[in-house]
Amino acid sequence: MKTSLPRLLHLIYTQNDPTAMLEITRAPVIKRFFFKDGVPVAATSNVLGEVLGRLLLAEGVITQKDYESSLELVLKEKKRHGEVLIAEGLITAVELDAFLALQLQKRVWKLFSWNEGEYSYTTEATVPSNAPSHHLNTPRLILDGISLGHYPLVWLKKDLSVFLDKKLISSAPAGRYTLADFGLTIQETRFFNSFDGNKSLEEVLAMSDLLSHRALALAITFIIARLIRVEGVQTAAPKPVQKPKPQPTKETGTITPDARVNAEILFMKAKTAVISNNFKEAHELLTEIFALNPQEAEYRAYMGWTLFNMAASGPSVADKAEKLIKEALETNNELGEAWFFLGAVLLKNNRFDEAIKAFSAALAKDPWMLRATASLKCAEIEKAEVTKNTPAEQIAVNEYIEFFGLSNDPFSSAATENIVSLSVEQKLRFDQMLTCFNDKPGPILLQGRDGIGKTTLILELLRRLSGKKLQAAILLKPPLKEIDFIKAVNAELARSAGAQGAKIFTRGDKDAVNTAGAGADTTAIKTEIEKLGVLLEQITLKEASALLIIDHAHQMTTPCLKLLTNISKLKGLRLLYAGDSGFALKLKDHAFRELDHALTSRFSLQKAFSKNETKAYIMKRLVSVTQASCPVGKELSFTDDAVTAVCQKSYGIPGLINKLCSQMLAKAAEKKIFVIDKDLV
Repeated sequence: MKTSLPRLLHLIYTQNDPTAMLEITRAPVIKRFFFKDGVPVAATSNVLGEVLGRLLLAEGVITQKDYESSLELVLKEKKRHGEVLIAEGLITAVELDAFLALQLQKRVWKLFSWNEGEYSYTTEATVPSNAPSHHLNTPRLILDGISLGHYPLVWLKKDLSVFLDKKLISSAPAGRYTLADFGLTIQETRFFNSFDGNKSLEEVLAMSDLLSHRALALAITFIIARLIRVEGVQTAAPKPVQKPKPQPTKETGTITPDARVNAEILFMKAKTAVISNNFKEAHELLTEIFALNPQEAEYRAYMGWTLFNMAASGPSVADKAEKLIKEALETNNELGEAWFFLGAVLLKNNRFDEAIKAFSAALAKDPWMLRATASLKCAEIEKAEVTKNTPAEQIAVNEYIEFFGLSNDPFSSAATENIVSLSVEQKLRFDQMLTCFNDKPGPILLQGRDGIGKTTLILELLRRLSGKKLQAAILLKPPLKEIDFIKAVNAELARSAGAQGAKIFTRGDKDAVNTAGAGADTTAIKTEIEKLGVLLEQITLKEASALLIIDHAHQMTTPCLKLLTNISKLKGLRLLYAGDSGFALKLKDHAFRELDHALTSRFSLQKAFSKNETKAYIMKRLVSVTQASCPVGKELSFTDDAVTAVCQKSYGIPGLINKLCSQMLAKAAEKKIFVIDKDLV
């Protein structure tokens, strides 16, 4: 039987068995949900990231130090983790019960987006003794899970499309459901009552004053619960398929509970070492962890990541690192960090299309991982640069990479996170922008000439903001036509919202639609603004915000600026512009005074790199790509005179430093010399 989890929850709820267990598998992931009277009350999972301690850590309730010390007490005292946390005064019994309910809710919602797997349902089940006393509300669980975007928008559209032209009628709740179960507002109750059998679903949606995504979620939930139906059509309620009681899953090797806890304690220390870039220590810890628990996918991914960052020892180690990360994803492809690790490995090897796909997957799993957004943009920049190079230029780059034994081009214009070296002025502007972003909600403008480092600063800002409830859309170069501009914004934002390909058939934001420009593309532009409105609603419902970054903003056309004026009014959207002084001049035009007046902060990058800053910049890039296997005496280096000449000839502009150094490496490779002096400049 093919079905979605929201429909399956409805079936179990209406069947109302005294006790039951639902097992859902997508090998090797196994999740079990236990029910009392059709309501989920407990769950188990073999996914490490879903344990209680990880949830409390992610929610900021306990620190990593608290987590490690409490796990040590679990080992020593042989108690449940929750009991230890209460005894240590880190949480109360009431809070534990609430967090167990939250843990269960998150586990359920996680499966709303699964599009494959198998399930079995049995009434021969024993509910775990540590089930929270605070039971979930199944009607709200279904509605909120869909409303918060856990159920993909493209599926929601598909489910509702068959009802769009149908006249639906609401009926008095029967069986277990009552309208009170859904916690509807007055507006939402009015929405329910508008299904009177005289209007189609499309008409009801168009008339609604609710947020469009909320209206969609309510409509599909009412249909699933059989509270609204096609006029004149009666349907029988199906029952869950009864299958044999699931057999215990056989694991290769037995891992004791103590070994699992010990491994998790060590893993927290290994993560700290990784964050500190102490990959040697992390590797030693992960080697111990593997001896305790070799089956956990997350540990395997981190082992691959540490090996990759130690891969200066040669390409064979890098290949092993990629293999480990891919093995981790084969075991559990929900690991956002593992997808990020894979993307970084692929980017280092100039496999741009694969890297972009991996970073996109990381964002689909964890939309707050802005470091993945930054790395994705680096991949796009490097891909565009390789494509733009003439065959002769690219041959020269490939030849000096091979001759010097480099892992890749050190002077690519993409500022990947391991090669960033900021000047004094850039550091100052970075700190100011970060403070402004945290303290002021309005738009930000970053000005400076081409090549001065604006894009680098933007990507660094994203990396620093990674993990906050923020989803970002970045246009490296804004399209010239309005329709292409708004489509690009939606495509970027949808990538992190997990809503690619969704089509919206609701009204969207009325004010923004009514002010869209006229012309042949007016209807299409309105539709795209509606899509953007729905995406922003989804993000807002998650108590998050969206950030639209427009690089090379000075290249925006007048029609696109007019469109930007309209969409800038949408709730939940923050703006950051980067461009030369031409953009600020454009905003002085009377037509764009709203955009100009809305700016809360303006920053400028003006100072060129000094000689010392140029030297640090060059050395940081060379170190990042130099392999330890490079023969002694054949290390690539720049003399002080060469650095001085580079600084003078490039005027200390980072973009020009890259071009000049790339040309010098090509000459050095041709002459087969390893020390770059001023004669090569």
